[in-house]
Amino acid sequence: MTSWENMTKTKISIYLILIFCVFGFLRFSDIYSVPVFVDEAIYVRWSQVMKNEASLRFLPMSDGKQPLFMWATMPMFKIISDPLVAARTLSSLAGLGTMIGLSILSYLFFQNFTTSLLTGLIYTITPFTVYFDRMALADSLLVMFGIWTLVFFKKFLDHRSLDWAMLTGFALGAGLLTKSPAIFFYLWVFLLAIFQIDFKSENKKTVLNLLLGALYILTISQAMHAILKLGPNSNMAGSRNLDYLYTLKEVWSHPTTPIIGNLKTTWRWLWILLTPTVLLGVVLSFSNKKYRHIFYLLLFCSLIPLLSQALIAKVYTSRYILFAITPLIPLAALGLSRPRYYSLTPLLLIPLGLSLWNIYSPKTARLPYDMANGYYQEWTAGWGQKEIA
Repeated sequence: MTSWENMTKTKISIYLILIFCVFGFLRFSDIYSVPVFVDEAIYVRWSQVMKNEASLRFLPMSDGKQPLFMWATMPMFKIISDPLVAARTLSSLAGLGTMIGLSILSYLFFQNFTTSLLTGLIYTITPFTVYFDRMALADSLLVMFGIWTLVFFKKFLDHRSLDWAMLTGFALGAGLLTKSPAIFFYLWVFLLAIFQIDFKSENKKTVLNLLLGALYILTISQAMHAILKLGPNSNMAGSRNLDYLYTLKEVWSHPTTPIIGNLKTTWRWLWILLTPTVLLGVVLSFSNKKYRHIFYLLLFCSLIPLLSQALIAKVYTSRYILFAITPLIPLAALGLSRPRYYSLTPLLLIPLGLSLWNIYSPKTARLPYDMANGYYQEWTAGWGQKEIA
């Protein structure tokens, strides 16, 4: 290897170490700055009960919640004594898995280390991801499985090895065991296939391989989802979804009522939590004609779930769209990593500064109404719980 290659690998290693250090600092510093949220308390309590009573391992299903996050929290109690910190650490580790997966996905799409590293950095410092990676909620775990579903399926399409199809099925199935919106991961797989496969060049052998891969993915993911049938109240997930979503008949009767307000709310979340810097990067990525098809792919992976949820959601909070905004991050990195836009990199101080503000002065931080109200003001905010205990 030449000295230039060695130097490049050294630089990459240094950048990776810095990104990991920043990630750890933003996820674990002042971890009690946000008081325990009501859903966090519920999930942690379920995990404690499930850990100590084997017959109640499907307890979350009684409230229509998939149990994988609680199952994963149970062993964390053996490592970390504080139950809230244990559960929040699990979310942070899931965020780390997402950051790594996004960086790999970015490299698979763009074949550029700079863009890949910038993808990891943007995920690391963006207030949207920082905030929810620090909370003991299932959303970070859901995002991780969604991103790795894309990574594994991209590898399957590149190499046509059924091993990658099996891994795709396992990642997608784990998502289905985490939260209902994982159903959108099937759409992500379909869109990736549509945008990558050149159907004119396919022959009978490769088409058969694709069909077998699709069968593997569907069978494995649905078999994992069928695990829920082992516990009581397995029908509750579908029925509880109706508490949060309008039916298609209801939407048809008032087509503009939920979507207009929800889209305005979504834009506020994107502006405040995703930040103007990331949105600018997404817009700039459109100018890269070489990867225009990737732009449309990731944009559709984001917009279709966003529009679908805005259309039917009765209860609409920012964490529900976390998985949907994540595909925009590689696009932001693609836009900001072009040499002509290097002068814009100081704008990354905006999301970093907002994330630090959220951590160290959460009461004064600029947050969307649903977050400021739910996490800091209403009965759902657990101020004083440790003192009371």
